[in-house]
Amino acid sequence: MKKFITTSSSSMTTTLTPTSSSSSSSSSTPTLPSKKIKSNSSRCYYFDIILMATSVVGILLLLIFYYSTWTVNYKYSIAIDSGSTHSRVILFRWKADKLNNTGLIEEINSCKINQGIASYVNNDDNKVVDDIFKCIQNITVDLKIKNESLYVYLAATAGMRLLYLTDQNLATKILDQIRNEFQKSGMIVKRISIITGQEEGMFAWIAANYLSGTLFSNKSIGILDMGGASAQIARAIRSKDKQNDDDDENYKQIRLFGNEYLIHTFSNLCFGSEQALYRYIRLLISRHTDKNNTINVACFPRGYQTSSTKYPINNNVCTEMKSESANTNNKHNEYDLIGTGQIEQCQKDIDWLLNRQKCEENFKICFKNITIESNDDYNNQQMNLFYAISTYYYETKVLGFEKLENISRQQYLNEYKRLCTKTFDELNNELRIDIKYTSNKCFKLPFIISTLTNIYKFNDKTWPLLKFAHDVNKTYLGWITGMMINESNEIASEQPIIYFISNVIYWAMIITFIMIFIISVIIVYNLKIHRKIGKQKRVVHNTFV
Repeated sequence: MKKFITTSSSSMTTTLTPTSSSSSSSSSTPTLPSKKIKSNSSRCYYFDIILMATSVVGILLLLIFYYSTWTVNYKYSIAIDSGSTHSRVILFRWKADKLNNTGLIEEINSCKINQGIASYVNNDDNKVVDDIFKCIQNITVDLKIKNESLYVYLAATAGMRLLYLTDQNLATKILDQIRNEFQKSGMIVKRISIITGQEEGMFAWIAANYLSGTLFSNKSIGILDMGGASAQIARAIRSKDKQNDDDDENYKQIRLFGNEYLIHTFSNLCFGSEQALYRYIRLLISRHTDKNNTINVACFPRGYQTSSTKYPINNNVCTEMKSESANTNNKHNEYDLIGTGQIEQCQKDIDWLLNRQKCEENFKICFKNITIESNDDYNNQQMNLFYAISTYYYETKVLGFEKLENISRQQYLNEYKRLCTKTFDELNNELRIDIKYTSNKCFKLPFIISTLTNIYKFNDKTWPLLKFAHDVNKTYLGWITGMMINESNEIASEQPIIYFISNVIYWAMIITFIMIFIISVIIVYNLKIHRKIGKQKRVVHNTFV
C-alpha cells in the first residue's frame, strides 16, 4: 500500500514522495480459487444435475412400464342364492391382490331358476343339480377359465331351513348330492350349506353398504329383507345393547377391508310373504264352523276363486297351530276360497296375525318385535336410510310410484286400497302380471306395511328412512353379494404379475434410481454451498482492494 506524507508550514509546503511497505505486500493478500478448480466444480455440478434428472426420468419410465405390463389376476366364483321360491346363480370376480384382505367383488353375470332347491323334494333327485349346472354353463360360456380355478358356494335360506326342521335327512341328502356333483365337476367347493336367518340379514347389510359406498364411511345403511319364508332386519351398532327376547346369535362381529363392524341382525322365520299367506289360510280354516266348504277370503280380490289344496298348509311347521283340532280341520277336507275384497276386514285379519299375544296363543312359531327407534345409531343420526329389498321391493313396485324412496306411508295405503277395491279381472288388466301373482297382491301389500309398522315399529317419523330398492348403482342388491364379500376374506391374496422382468429386479431398479437421485441431490446441494462460500470470499477480497 502506498503512503503519502504531507508537511505544512506558514512559509512552505514540502511533499514527500511515496514509500512502499514491503513487509505487508504479498503476505496479506487472499489467494483466489484457480480457474481450473472452478471449472472442475462447474462440470461436477452440471453432471449431477443431469444425473438427478436421469434418475427421475428412469423412475417415471419404470412406473409407466410397470403399469402397462403388469397383470392383475382375477379370482372367479359361482355363488348360488337358494331361496324358498327361486334360486339365483351369480358369477362374481375380484382382483386377487384384494384390499386389506377383502375382495372388491363385482357381479359379472347371473341366471335365475324359478324354484328353490327345497321344492325338488318330489322330483327326480338329479333335476336340482341339472338346473343349477345349466345356469352355470349359461353364465360362464364366455369365461376362459377352467373349473379347477372356479370357487363355488351354495347357501340355502328359509325354504331349506323349514325343510330341515321337517325332515333333516332329506335336507341333508339334497345338499350332499349338490356337493358331490360340484366336486365331480372339478370346481373348488367352498361352501354348500343352509345359512341362518341372522347370517342372511348380516350378508344383506354388507351388500347394501358395500354397493352404496357407506361401508367406508361413518354412516351406514340398515337393511330390511323379506323372502317367501322369512324376514330379516340388520344394522350396525356401536355396542351390544340387548333388548327383550334378544340373544347373542343376533350380534355378529365381522372384519371387512381392515375395519371391524358389529351388526345387530334379526330374523323372523315363517313371516316371509308366502308363509304368512299360508298362515292366513290356516287361520281362516280354523275359524270356519259351517258345514259347507266355502270360505270367504277378505284379502283376495272380488271375483277370484281357488281351492285350499293349492296352499301347502299341511305338514308345514309355519302353519302348525297349538290346537290339535285346528291342525286336523283340513286334513281330509277341501275348501273353496272365495275372494270378497273387503279391505277393512283384511286389515283386521293381518293385524291379528301380527299381534304377538294372539300369535303365541294360537301358533307354534311366532315373531319377535324389534324397534328401530331404540337403536343408538338412529338416535344419534348415524343411520340415514333403510333399504327394503326383495319382496318389499317387488310387491311395492306394482303401486306404480316413479320413485319408491319418496312415497309416504299414507300414499302407500291410499294406492293399495285403490287397487284392492277392484275386481280380480280389473286388477289383472291393470297390473298385467301373471295371474298367480295378481291373486295374492291384496294380501301381500297390507302385510308388508303392517310388518313394517307392527313388527319393526316404523311410524310417520321413521318412515322417511325407508327406500324400497332392487339394485344400487345398477348392481343387483341381494344378500348373496354380501356373503361373497365376506367369504373372500378366506381366500389367499396374490400379488400382480409383471411380464419381461421379475418383481425383484423391478424393485431393485426402482431403489437404485431413488438412491442415485438422493445422492445427486446431496452432491448438488453441497456444491451450491461451496460455490456460495467461494463467492463470499471474493466479495471480501474485492472490498479490501
